[in-house]
Amino acid sequence: MFVVGCQRSGSTLLGAMLGSGKRMIATPESQFVADLMPHDPRQIMELGQAIDAITAHPRFKLWNFSIGDLRPAGYGTFMDAVNWLVRTYGARSGRMDIDYWVEHQPGNVRHMRALAEACPDARFVHIVRDGRAVANSLLKVDWGPNSISSAAHFWSQRVAMGMALRDCLPSNRWARVRYEDLLARPDEELRRICATLELPFDEAMIAARGYHVPPSTRKQHHLVGQALAPQRIDAWQQELSQRQVEIFEAHVGPLITYLGYQLSFGRSARLPSAAETARMIMVQLFQGYRNRLKLAINIGRARAERTAADNGSTAATAYPWRRGVLRRICQMASRLVVK
Repeated sequence: MFVVGCQRSGSTLLGAMLGSGKRMIATPESQFVADLMPHDPRQIMELGQAIDAITAHPRFKLWNFSIGDLRPAGYGTFMDAVNWLVRTYGARSGRMDIDYWVEHQPGNVRHMRALAEACPDARFVHIVRDGRAVANSLLKVDWGPNSISSAAHFWSQRVAMGMALRDCLPSNRWARVRYEDLLARPDEELRRICATLELPFDEAMIAARGYHVPPSTRKQHHLVGQALAPQRIDAWQQELSQRQVEIFEAHVGPLITYLGYQLSFGRSARLPSAAETARMIMVQLFQGYRNRLKLAINIGRARAERTAADNGSTAATAYPWRRGVLRRICQMASRLVVK
């Protein structure tokens, strides 16, 4: 089962809910599936070699577990290898009764047709969220769009991809849910999704305890596993400026209303001026530079910690770079960026 949509729309929460059901498991995001899947999904390959390719992929580290020298025997498709890996992951977690794998990497929205062909029995759930709330969340992370205009285009593009599910799949293989409805009426929405996809509903899904957030994404997914907080739905109204909301609605207002959300500015929303556009471009450049610096710092930190562990010292004494030029440049870049 693939949960798809725009990033920061609640795919991890929905994955945790569905993964709480009996005979279901939600693994960490599996971007390596789309990256490594062969052009012909029916291609037969040696399963052990497919597993070697998966475990060597940088994104597999998100799973935070090792299979050592364990490998499947024989031949099969790439997805046969992935299914073996999921069952092995489940067995390590004490789950031996898995019938359904819940993959909640939202970026799979770009690969739905290939995934549907590779997994002819797979189900897809498209989760959508008010684009203004998505933009508010995206602007806070290091990897997303860095301006309100780019966030509007990012959101609308991925929502449009998800809406294509209706044309790609039969009605019992796809469902759509709004994040806000899921928070307000979790029991009703989960029952509807399961009925549409012909899957068993489990009361345990409402608690959303079916996913253990890996350390690498714990910061951005810190609310997963906690009590649902519908009051956070409208946080964007306090955290985005009125002008940011207006620009967002000017770009994608018709899509916002199509999805059932109310506009704040309606037809009067104005696109950014030339000066505002220039400023957003500068912000994007500075943010991108800052994010690359932060990535370099994080990589350096990880290397320092590994080296320090090998030498029996601390990362700070082994590598004084943490107090060096890179960190000061990163701090200066942060100050230069005006939200």
